[in-house]
Amino acid sequence: MPQLIPEFLSFTLYRFELAVRSASILGIVGAGGIGTPMIFAINARSWSRVGIILLGIVVTVTIIDFISGRLRKRLV
Repeated sequence: MPQLIPEFLSFTLYRFELAVRSASILGIVGAGGIGTPMIFAINARSWSRVGIILLGIVVTVTIIDFISGRLRKRLV
């Protein structure tokens, strides 16, 4: 069990990071998720709002990637 927990947590963090990235793409194509506000802003031609949403997505994914990478290094 002690050998399994770090691997399981590492995989769980990786899947969470992947889910956040996928949610933004799914929202853009109309399935809901993080990208939904962006598609509404694009349809309204509110380009400053689109830029802020894109910046938010990039910053969020970068922070999650950094934190999960650090945690995975500590676990494995």
